[in-house]
Amino acid sequence: MQEHILVIDDMLTNLKIVESFLKPYYKVSLVKSGEQALKFMEKNRPDLILLDIQMPGMDGFETIQRLKENPDDRNIPVLFLTSQEDIDSRMRGFQLGATDFILKPFMPEMVLKVIAARLKKKEEKV
Repeated sequence: MQEHILVIDDMLTNLKIVESFLKPYYKVSLVKSGEQALKFMEKNRPDLILLDIQMPGMDGFETIQRLKENPDDRNIPVLFLTSQEDIDSRMRGFQLGATDFILKPFMPEMVLKVIAARLKKKEEKV
């Protein structure tokens, strides 16, 4: 069975770019906001989440906090895909339960390697 990746980003261009290089390897779902992500998670359990920090309304920090409050979602790896590289953002993200940070602009090959490593670690914990 193909592993499932949820991508959360308010920019349609970013969603389509990420989808284009993930789709050959994974089942991919795309949502444009934290609110949409929470609704999506009511009925779906992806294997990994790629999450942008800077979004209007509910930002990535609030989104991950809300996701991690649900025991069913707590162990899903969340990777921040962001242009924010300051130490405060990273510390806050890790404190809220982020697994890793991938900085924009990114290389698709790097994102694929990080995802594969995180999914492998998740399997080893099961």
